[in-house]
Amino acid sequence: MFDGSLRSQVDKVTSPVGKKLASLPISPNQLTVAGVIFSMLTCVAIGLGHLGFAVVGIVLAGLCDLLDGPLAKSKNCSSLRGAFLDSVADRVSDTLLLSGFGWYLTTRYGGHWAMLPMAILGVTVLVSYQRAKAESFGLCAKGGIMERAERVVVLAFALLISSFMLELLWLVLVLTSYTALVRFVKVFGQAGLVGLADINAQERGDSQANESPDKIFARVREPKQRVSSITSWRTRHAQGGPSRWRSRRAGELTRNRTRRVRSSAKLGERRTYSSSKLGQRRTHSSTKLGQRRTH
Repeated sequence: MFDGSLRSQVDKVTSPVGKKLASLPISPNQLTVAGVIFSMLTCVAIGLGHLGFAVVGIVLAGLCDLLDGPLAKSKNCSSLRGAFLDSVADRVSDTLLLSGFGWYLTTRYGGHWAMLPMAILGVTVLVSYQRAKAESFGLCAKGGIMERAERVVVLAFALLISSFMLELLWLVLVLTSYTALVRFVKVFGQAGLVGLADINAQERGDSQANESPDKIFARVREPKQRVSSITSWRTRHAQGGPSRWRSRRAGELTRNRTRRVRSSAKLGERRTYSSSKLGQRRTHSSTKLGQRRTH
């Protein structure tokens, strides 16, 4: 949700903070590593039962993860290396955080309750893997109720209200599983469209059979874009711009005039050539006739 509909609002808040951090001697990669360190300290604090310190640690880790992107944009140093480091750091932080919950539940309630955070970790890895795999195919896998930002917020509330920790962990598990299911259905449908377009291209034997999946998917969605461009005719006409029919008609008239000029030029060349040939023949005949009379 934060990565989708609320992303623009979050960027409006974090962008000014990133510009202020740009004046400090700190790089985005250092901020990302600092987030992993805070997650490690949070894991230890949760396992030892110091939930107040754990709340502070999870907030600091979340801020580091939230601000490393705006800092990279402000310093104009965004790179694939930084994106890869940020993605790996997120997975490490999730593992540390949920391991701390498992440690705490094992100490307080017994060993079998450690399976609850481990189940959340398994579904979390599945959600992240679906997005990474879909994006490698050129598909979109964003969306869902319980993404990483929402999950961290609910876990922070679980630390604040420790009496409802088990209930909140079950809520995280259910909503994260639903998110994984929604992403699977979304990516599976997109992959079906891309596969159908690729099979049709191979059956036709055209050059589009070897296209990459992202280009094929863009071509599959092209008819929707055409419909939207057709429906916007009234807007263009109201603004006083030339319509598509008038532009096409003007082009046809221009081509017809060009063809007529070329035809007239060719006809004039043929007439000139015929007149010169006829003159040569008449001169040759007169010369022959004069020679015969003289003879």
